[in-house]
Amino acid sequence: MIKETIVTQGLRVRKAYVEELDKKPKVDKKAKVKYQIQEQVYSALADSVADNAKLISLVFAMGASIYNALDDSTKNNIPDYIRAKIEYAIKKYHSVETWGDIQLAAEGNEAIERLLDRQAKIGSIVKDIYGV
Repeated sequence: MIKETIVTQGLRVRKAYVEELDKKPKVDKKAKVKYQIQEQVYSALADSVADNAKLISLVFAMGASIYNALDDSTKNNIPDYIRAKIEYAIKKYHSVETWGDIQLAAEGNEAIERLLDRQAKIGSIVKDIYGV
């Protein structure tokens, strides 16, 4: 359920919308999954969004490393327009520092462990609810 709320920041007041899950999940499996993830894994939706952003940074960094390790003859097998997009994205990625980059540099494998542990909890919840 989406609820309207009022947010104040200093003297500024604005409307905001917050997704609020029912305290008692509906019968539908998707609602049950969302409820249990909120209760057991993340205290707020923002934490989930932050984790996803960090995972994207991690995957992008690995992809860029793999691409950069390819020899030129292999890179030449990639169509020019795709190769140009890949190289532009890698160049752009290396020009910014993401939250994931900073946290991974500071904490290393511990940050990866936490991200993947939370993903494993989510997978377990989904598996239990869907009976897989």
